[in-house]
Amino acid sequence: MEYLSYIGITLFVIGFIWFYVLAFAQSILWGIGCVLFFPVCLVFLVLHWQRTCMPAIAMFSGVGFIVAATAAGVGMK
Repeated sequence: MEYLSYIGITLFVIGFIWFYVLAFAQSILWGIGCVLFFPVCLVFLVLHWQRTCMPAIAMFSGVGFIVAATAAGVGMK
């Protein structure tokens, strides 16, 4: 089930980079704020939902794949 982990990590990283590219494209201050303070990311996500929904979905899907891979591999050795 390790392929689920790889898919999840890839999705999360793509969404993460995409989100920060959008933050820096909006304004250098948004980008720096998102890098330095996580709550600024949440504010940016809510205020610019039309632009940031796809990166957020990619990140959440990545986390879902990682959780599924972890749950599937709990009893395996």
